Amino acid sequence: MIQNVKLETLSKKYILLLLLVTVGAELVLFGSRHSYFFADLYNFIMIASIFVAARLHPILLDESIPKRTTKQSIFLFVKVFVIFSTVTFMIDLFSNQYLQDFHQDYEEGVTEYTQNYSYSSGFNDDYNGSVEGEEGISFLGWLDSDGYSFFTDMLAGFEEVSRLAYILLVVAFMKMLYPSRWEKNQTWFFWLFGLFISSFMFGMGHTLSNDQTLDVFIGTVVYYTNFGLVLGILLLWTRSLWMLILIHALHNVLTSISWLYVEGAHVIFYFIMLVTFVTVFFLEKYLFNTGDKTITLNKENEQSHVSETGV
Repeated sequence: MIQNVKLETLSKKYILLLLLVTVGAELVLFGSRHSYFFADLYNFIMIASIFVAARLHPILLDESIPKRTTKQSIFLFVKVFVIFSTVTFMIDLFSNQYLQDFHQDYEEGVTEYTQNYSYSSGFNDDYNGSVEGEEGISFLGWLDSDGYSFFTDMLAGFEEVSRLAYILLVVAFMKMLYPSRWEKNQTWFFWLFGLFISSFMFGMGHTLSNDQTLDVFIGTVVYYTNFGLVLGILLLWTRSLWMLILIHALHNVLTSISWLYVEGAHVIFYFIMLVTFVTVFFLEKYLFNTGDKTITLNKENEQSHVSETGV
């Protein structure tokens, strides 16, 4: 499926760290349904994942492929975001049609949050700036409500570290079971199995922090497993962990903006990115490349003329 992945750089100590950001994170999530301590501990694991990402990102890189330029990276980011958003919109339509219990529970959760826990709802009125001379303290109220929501949204982007860690752990395990297949580079099943396991655990992870009915539980697992499959495929395709972290975090932040401030903000941003992608694509394909082809044709004509004249 993908080649030239440097699994040999993973030491035993580092494998233990990968287990922390995967299995350990799942256990902490389960504990968060009973204690705020575990919710804060999960955020700490996400912060620690920043350093894990710095080590994992180079493992995916293929040194045989030239490094992308800044322009190529930006264009790829736009392309990946458009693909990701398009597929997730389709998943949302699927959940609305076939996972109605999950969809209803999700909508009720959003409504409850915006009405009771957002800054605009009056949450943390202790920081409403009503005390004389302390008007600016209202910012603390925003930090404890909407600001904290955006903070956790950005941290959730580092769940991509857990995704890659799951994939690499599964692939490393399969490598030990079938060393001959690894040596022959017949590893497509390794990566496919790792992708499925990581996506399924992503779906399961979204059920651990609170109690759910059976129908909602099944809907949550199906919805977020599909969500995880999309992110996992894009991760293996781009081979850029940092890019997927940014896209995941951006998706979460845009969703919160849609809940709290501008309804449909994520849709608006999607169409902006879509128009940008289409515009750049056509400019690159039909405008800039036309000039390159003209130059190439001129050079070929010059070479042909030289050959004919013998000059």
